[in-house]
Amino acid sequence: MKKLVSLIILCLCMTSVSAMATEAPSSNLIEKKISADIKYVELAQVSGFLSINSLGKATICANASTASNNVTKTVVVADLMQYKNGGWIKYKTWTETNYKDYADLMSTYYVPKGYQYKVVATVTVYDKYGVELDSTTDSTPTVIY
Repeated sequence: MKKLVSLIILCLCMTSVSAMATEAPSSNLIEKKISADIKYVELAQVSGFLSINSLGKATICANASTASNNVTKTVVVADLMQYKNGGWIKYKTWTETNYKDYADLMSTYYVPKGYQYKVVATVTVYDKYGVELDSTTDSTPTVIY
């Protein structure tokens, strides 16, 4: 069931990207994906992407699922980072908490032109006692807009 829900969310993200392509020529659509290295056994899949169309509409998606029945809470934090004045700053943050063994995050946000962007996604999973079982962080490649 969780794989089906994650697949549906991923399809919705891709549909959103397709819809964005109608707002601007597809050559202006930039999509970057992340795939974190799974460090422990609790996280089975972590993925996400960042796309920015020619109007500056950024679409951020991140999701995670686990391969463990011990997980009762999954938290996905997506930080949209902007490269400004020689360093990366946190531009906008989204958090999705799901009291199950998966979580899906999708949002849009308009960004100004003339900067580089990336998404840094952190996924943390907990057991029923609130003990952290696993956590991983990864980022998309840089998108120049």
